[in-house]
Amino acid sequence: MGSMIHLTLGRIQLDWGKNAGFYDHGPLFRPSDLAEIPYYYAADADDKECQHLPLISRSSGFSYRLITEMKEGFSAPLRVVAERLELLGYTEKYCRREFEELTSTIANINGKAAAIECYLDISRAPVVRWTNYDQRRDCYQGHLVEKETFSKEFLSQKVLVDGYDYSGLETVLDMLLRECISINEENSATALESGRF
Repeated sequence: MGSMIHLTLGRIQLDWGKNAGFYDHGPLFRPSDLAEIPYYYAADADDKECQHLPLISRSSGFSYRLITEMKEGFSAPLRVVAERLELLGYTEKYCRREFEELTSTIANINGKAAAIECYLDISRAPVVRWTNYDQRRDCYQGHLVEKETFSKEFLSQKVLVDGYDYSGLETVLDMLLRECISINEENSATALESGRF
């Protein structure tokens, strides 16, 4: 459990956090912006008490019931928030430069790691959608658009397919094997030194 905090534009979620792990967007709002706003929760699709609520179905086969409750929160018109963003230094020029810098790399999504789908044979140019900024890690989070499609195409293969490029996956497997061998060698050396063998 815990308290979820969202920064949204209509129904589009721009940023979110939970408990103490969130970016404080308080400077975008004034005390007069306090209002009753919708909070959204999910219930199990087969929850008998929630059968009257809208059923949301995802492409992955996951479904849930949408619970909406009105609670106190901050809300302001976009034009007002946009002016406040500019005062905080987020000008259109700054945002464009940040976006261009972020989208200039693809395979290594945030400079630290990449989703396994990035190593599949993607026949067309991959697209990364950038989401919220992780202040603790000092980086943006991103994900490969249509990664479910690439995964399904790969997982539907029952045998090796001629023309499919497996080199990315082979690189990942080689790295994992090297790491496992290294860990095993270190553990064996420690056991030998301590006389536990």
